[in-house]
Amino acid sequence: MREFNLPESCTVVSVRGLHRQLTELAASQSDVSLNASNVTAIDAASLQTLTAFIIAQNQSGKKTVWTGCSATFTDAVSLLGLKEQLGLL
Repeated sequence: MREFNLPESCTVVSVRGLHRQLTELAASQSDVSLNASNVTAIDAASLQTLTAFIIAQNQSGKKTVWTGCSATFTDAVSLLGLKEQLGLL
């Protein structure tokens, strides 16, 4: 399982970099452990990117697990109604 730590700031300014990193993870054909415990800012663009990544992982039969989530991250996920899609139920 490969581990990926989300950066502190996940905003539209850095979403291209996040997309590139997640694309590389998806290409590795392995299960992924995501850690969002250091996230202090996140917006809808980054959450959409994460949601697309997790959906693609699921469709490819690969597991994605969360090892930690900051309050900022979980609040944003809840606000946008993405708990189920992100596997945070």
